[in-house]
Amino acid sequence: VIDRVTLAYGGSLAEIPAVPYREGFDGAWDLLNFQNLTRDHLVSAVYTPKILQINFVANGQSVATRRVSYGDSLEDLPAVPAKTGYHGVWDVTEFAGITRDMTVTAVYTKEQYTVTFLVEGEEYTSLKVPYDESLTEIPEVPAKAGHTGAWDRSDFTHITEDLTVTAVYTKAQYTVTFLVEGEEYASLKVAYDESLTEIPEVPAKAGHTGSWDRSDFTHITEDLTVTAVYTKKQYTVTFLVEGEEYASLKVAYDEALTEIPEVPAKAGHTGSWDRSDFTHITEDLTVTAVYTKKQYTVTFLVEGEEYASLKVAYDEALTEIPEVPAKAGHTGSWDRSD
Repeated sequence: VIDRVTLAYGGSLAEIPAVPYREGFDGAWDLLNFQNLTRDHLVSAVYTPKILQINFVANGQSVATRRVSYGDSLEDLPAVPAKTGYHGVWDVTEFAGITRDMTVTAVYTKEQYTVTFLVEGEEYTSLKVPYDESLTEIPEVPAKAGHTGAWDRSDFTHITEDLTVTAVYTKAQYTVTFLVEGEEYASLKVAYDESLTEIPEVPAKAGHTGSWDRSDFTHITEDLTVTAVYTKKQYTVTFLVEGEEYASLKVAYDEALTEIPEVPAKAGHTGSWDRSDFTHITEDLTVTAVYTKKQYTVTFLVEGEEYASLKVAYDEALTEIPEVPAKAGHTGSWDRSD
């Protein structure tokens, strides 16, 4: 009991006491008319819970309103409105025993997307990037012998989803350069670890045989320089004597044969080779011994004085024999008859 008031019959209560305060409630007396009272009254305070308002705001706009009695709990929370690329939550998580009006705001956090880098089917690395932002630290493509590598995606700005990026390897191209006497003759491309199948011919060079200084062109793994190596051809100088081989000597292209064999001696003859120039040999040669009969002198003497002198070749006959000069009272003859 907070107060007692005595009135005359039919009287009115002018000063109605205030309903005592009770937090979270609106209070009123259960008797509303205090005029012309004709009997005793027990007037009780009636308390009604206050209705509280909870306003839900997203992106600056009210998206839902809920009402709840003082001290009650809010069960039917509205969903946070979706926002592309973001995860949203209300900034209040406890809705039990509500005792005041509230404004609840949606808090949005950028979604994190995963960029996965694959190398030959295996995960190499995995990086996180927020929605609509850029991945700035792109990992290097792992080195692979004989290959150039690149990711199959080059644009890493404005990421809006999970991505899988794959390393693409391309065989490196190597150059095989062919040099001939210091100058580039040919240049060919070949992929890493493959073979060069079309080898250019070594250019011809007079009096020489040519070959490349490398013969194995399989499994190329680097740039190569291949050089033509020329070797002088060897020529044969054959010396014939009376149809038979007497000697055979070798000499390199365009060089000189310096040790010329002597022409074998032949009785009654002088001999020589039918070639005298043995410089700058550029082909096989056959050289033949040429024999010339020696010329002999038959001198005829008469009484100690030369009477006649005649020439005759080796092993031939002197056919025109001079007469022995006449001498009175004598017969004359030469001292040789054959």
